[in-house]
Amino acid sequence: MPITEIRPAPQTKPRFRLPRGAVPAVLLLALVLLCAGAAVGLAGNWFFPLLSLWADCLLVCLVLAAVRRAGVQFQLFHGAILVGVYLVLAICGSLQVAGRDFIYIWDYSNYTLLQYAAEDAFAAGPLAGLGHLLASLTQDYTSFICLFTEFPFFLSEHTGDSFVLSQLASVLPALLLALGGVVVKVGQMLDVKNPHGFFLMGLSFAACFPFLRMAAALGQPDWFGLIFAFIILLLTLDYRFDTAEPARWAGMFFATAALIVTRRWYLYFLVGYFFTYAVLVVLSCRGLPRRARNRRLRNLVLFGAGSAAAMCLLLWPIVRHILLYNYSSHYAVYNTGGLALELYSQFFRLSPLYLFLMGWGLWAARKKKQAFLPALALGQLAVSLVLFTRVQNMGSHQTLLLIPGYFLLMLGGTAALADSLNRRRALQLGFWAFTVLFYLSVRLSPLTTIALPGFILDSLDMEFTRLDAMIYDRTDLAQIRQLADWIDQNCAEGEFAYMIPHSMT
Repeated sequence: MPITEIRPAPQTKPRFRLPRGAVPAVLLLALVLLCAGAAVGLAGNWFFPLLSLWADCLLVCLVLAAVRRAGVQFQLFHGAILVGVYLVLAICGSLQVAGRDFIYIWDYSNYTLLQYAAEDAFAAGPLAGLGHLLASLTQDYTSFICLFTEFPFFLSEHTGDSFVLSQLASVLPALLLALGGVVVKVGQMLDVKNPHGFFLMGLSFAACFPFLRMAAALGQPDWFGLIFAFIILLLTLDYRFDTAEPARWAGMFFATAALIVTRRWYLYFLVGYFFTYAVLVVLSCRGLPRRARNRRLRNLVLFGAGSAAAMCLLLWPIVRHILLYNYSSHYAVYNTGGLALELYSQFFRLSPLYLFLMGWGLWAARKKKQAFLPALALGQLAVSLVLFTRVQNMGSHQTLLLIPGYFLLMLGGTAALADSLNRRRALQLGFWAFTVLFYLSVRLSPLTTIALPGFILDSLDMEFTRLDAMIYDRTDLAQIRQLADWIDQNCAEGEFAYMIPHSMT
């Protein structure tokens, strides 16, 4: 009998891991020290910025916890791509802000004014500031986002441009981490054969989508809510309630509550997504043994009923405001065409390149008989669109509530693209590079309905493009300053000037 040589298993150097519970303990200790410093007067004007920095760290930790709960593990490759994409977006965002003279008025100044109001409240003391933040939660425009943007804004020049740039430091990191987790999770569910290529292309396609960055570039940090939308996707995409997971349920509940607090119209995403998700979970019970089917349905009902009860108990002032406020009567004036016009507008906002990826994803899902993700995405989009257009049509920033569904469809096409790189590699890599560069150069202007780079818009001799260029890069700043000085000189406190302009100039 031959003797088989037994070689010792290779010794691998263990990776450094923090002790379990170390991160929550450090965050709790930091919060205690901050509150103690405020109580004895040591924090001063730094209490609100330091509280904001603490909230940003907590948010990143919560995103990473959701990523881990979803069964996703970031490796060095993922980290390098995330850092690279962040730097590209930060540089492009900074260049866009620096290369324009934009006036933050109307909706584009709301959150900057909220940031000023929050700072004024905290200047009166920590308790007054915290009371201000809590009191604003029942309003349509809350100061919830201001808590996370204050630290970089406090260190800035306190202008509209600096508020926009502050989001690159406070919102974008957590958003990219959550989006990266969704990309990896979708790749796992689609059994992608080229996961590295899929992650690179999927993350870059999603991150450079113009209407993801549009509202942020114009001073509307509504993209902040997508962090919680992506957390919901992470915790639900491959979860079918076969087991009761209290930690996962708590994450789903608090992400839902935070999304509602961010902006009320994200409710249309929540209704569309959870309705479609529940229907698909129920349909997935077919063919299961009776005991497994009953357990799945019981857990689903338990989570749904418990979440509804907890929402009413913990957030009753917000729920009451939503139930009693007649959004239809207040916003019906913005219903400029209903569902048909909205479908037309969304078609142009997606543009041919993203529509091609979505179509390819649907075709690949049909070929592989992978129906769950496309059905979930299409159901969320359909229900959200129908419900929203019963009240009003979407502006560019409200298109954010459709992005989770769009990205699920787009990632399906990206998976097919990544797995076919062994054929026509140069052509497909060229398509990826062209798409990323094209959409990174899109002009993010209030009048942007068709995603086109600025140099293309400038070459079109049309009234629309002249008006778009004038709004995006003002040339009448001196006249605006003269008008502001006149108002300061002639209007006392509490008085206002009323003007009737006859054009957009």
